[in-house]
Amino acid sequence: MSCGARGCWTAWGEDEGGAMELLQPLGLIALASAPLIVALYFLRQRRPPRRVGSLLLWRRARNRVHRGRPWEKFRPSLLLLLQLLAAALIALALARPACVSTGLEVERMVLILDASASMAAEDVAPNRWSVAVARARDTIESAPPGSEIAILRAGHVTRVLEPTQDRARLLSRLEELGRHGPDATPGALKEAFLIALQLQSARGGGDPGQLVLFSDGAFDASELPGVGERLTWVGVGERAANLAITTFELRQAVHQRFSTTAIVTVTNTGDVALEGHLDVQLDGRTLEAHRVRLDPGQERTFSVPISTDEGRLEAHLEEIRGDTEDARDGLATDNRAFAVIAPPRPIRVLLVGANPMVERALRSNERLELDVIGAQDFVDGSEHDLMIFEGNFPATIPQGRFLALAPPEGNPLVDLTGEALEGPRVATWDRGHPALFHVELGKVRFASAPRATPTRNLIPLAEFAGDDGPLLLAGRTPSWQGLVWTADLMESDFMLQVGFPVFLYNAIGWLTPGAERTSGRTVATGQALVVSARADDNIAITLPDQEQVPAQAAIGADGAYRFTETLQPGFYQITRAHKSGPREGETRETGFGVSLVNEQESTIAPASQVSLPRGGTVTVQQETQHVQEWLPWVLAGLLALLGAEWWLFLKRRSPG
Repeated sequence: MSCGARGCWTAWGEDEGGAMELLQPLGLIALASAPLIVALYFLRQRRPPRRVGSLLLWRRARNRVHRGRPWEKFRPSLLLLLQLLAAALIALALARPACVSTGLEVERMVLILDASASMAAEDVAPNRWSVAVARARDTIESAPPGSEIAILRAGHVTRVLEPTQDRARLLSRLEELGRHGPDATPGALKEAFLIALQLQSARGGGDPGQLVLFSDGAFDASELPGVGERLTWVGVGERAANLAITTFELRQAVHQRFSTTAIVTVTNTGDVALEGHLDVQLDGRTLEAHRVRLDPGQERTFSVPISTDEGRLEAHLEEIRGDTEDARDGLATDNRAFAVIAPPRPIRVLLVGANPMVERALRSNERLELDVIGAQDFVDGSEHDLMIFEGNFPATIPQGRFLALAPPEGNPLVDLTGEALEGPRVATWDRGHPALFHVELGKVRFASAPRATPTRNLIPLAEFAGDDGPLLLAGRTPSWQGLVWTADLMESDFMLQVGFPVFLYNAIGWLTPGAERTSGRTVATGQALVVSARADDNIAITLPDQEQVPAQAAIGADGAYRFTETLQPGFYQITRAHKSGPREGETRETGFGVSLVNEQESTIAPASQVSLPRGGTVTVQQETQHVQEWLPWVLAGLLALLGAEWWLFLKRRSPG
């Protein structure tokens, strides 16, 4: 059996059921003491004591130097043999002999298989996931009879096979996992470890068992819970070479069409130089092509202008190779990235009130579909993306998103019964909030304003000087999201300043769902696809392989449907068929591009050890092993040998 980097030495093979290994073979250096022991034996004096009447005749003999060669004085000695055996046992103890066998000799195990994107790397045949499944199978087959084993698949979500002693069921489940392959998402090892610890604690007292992780080490160990010595890590993977698309996004000017730019970043996450061909295509037509050569750790970013507002965009790397035959791309999942360019859907806004300046500012935005009604005609805003109340507000807060401009007394948001402010001045405002980007409130002059006191959990975004209260507040609950401008617009010059339409644009951008308005829909694997929908809509999702599945999750309280099973890169499409309302019978389709774009998962270098968050490290093994050290038996033999030597020595020195 080979121990690789551990430096172990094998005494006999695994075909005999186990192997004796020296865990610290450098301890055999202590055998160098044997020649020293033999030399001391030759050089020591061996004159038996005798009584004589006088030393006068012995002076010449006493001063005589030992003549002759030492080996001529050699006589067999049991003490010498015992001393040499003791030295050999000391050297053996320092070398830490152990019997190492394949498999874990424990009765309880939880097998955790890392099913993250990096496990699809093909640096081992056929890929890391298949190797991990094979090693897990070996662990199950070599487990002692009656062992209780659980299996956890740590992918986008953790899937659990409860602890069982049914080996056939375990192997069948493992074979099923092997056929499905890993997810193209970051792993969820923290969740898997928490579930594993819960499984162990649920078994009651006794030995909690062993956690066995099959992984390449491409995870953040700082997030793992404390597992101590109960963790055995079986590593997979050999090489680190990989060229990946680590950024793929679309950027567009806020108020311009046909101004989209695709940003593509290619990174060499491996340890050898690689080159490849980058092709950016729109609906199958090449927009740009580049030959890319990158050294280890180097990246290069490309900006690709796009002259249309609709289509499917794809970037992919091809013909990847290095300077040697072994230097080849290890992971194919990160060689492709996807996005959908779609014309922005008009934002449906309901203006409740009759302020012509507010209406004019809203109609100047071509992306808005504006409906205007009087306060007495308002029922609800469920058919609109946003409600704007100017000088009025319902008695109860409506569900949805709203902007309240100068709400009247008695509204459910703020208390306006205090003394009115004369000529207040805005002292502070949150310039970092999206609703106030590039809005200069310090220059707005107010003739008067109410002293507002929030009655809900609203956060001030802009406040008057001193203790004069807030001007702008923001709030969010599961059923509504809103902004409240407390002052009367007619009592200030705000509508005459350039900041007013900017504020309206910002407020609309913060309050309305971004997924429906963006010109580019690109999402990382594992993240949710979000669309607005009604509770009675029929929703279906078309996956990258063109399989169509019905919606499983319910519509959220915010009127959004979220599809979270984005496990593979490619193009997804969500279709909604309206069954009621003014859009009854209408079908809407929304496309998304899903890509890996995760540099951590694209860094596929197999780790040799992982530092645990609560101290200690776990070193990689290439297979599950049971190690039984012989050190106690060696030490017991050494003590017995030293005792025998001492007894023999004392016996020889005793008279008679």
